[in-house]
Amino acid sequence: MRADPLFKLPPQRRRDVSPHRRSDATLPVASNAIARLDYDPATQEMTVTFARGGSYTISGMTELEAHRWASAASPGKYFNAYIRGRY
Repeated sequence: MRADPLFKLPPQRRRDVSPHRRSDATLPVASNAIARLDYDPATQEMTVTFARGGSYTISGMTELEAHRWASAASPGKYFNAYIRGRY
């Protein structure tokens, strides 16, 4: 049985899920513990700056993980649960 061509779906386009495609993108973050997150997709490095001062760079972080962290309901809790000790 052949499918009716009237019901064919158009080919799917690849959707860019990330608005941050340039290097050194500062990801918006709403957190009391974290002041800012800077991600470089070219090197897969995330620099986290804490609200109380101090910062460090995390290597080997995927872009998806970076966006999950930045968009978490509580980026500080996300850091403690999924980032600390893993990278």
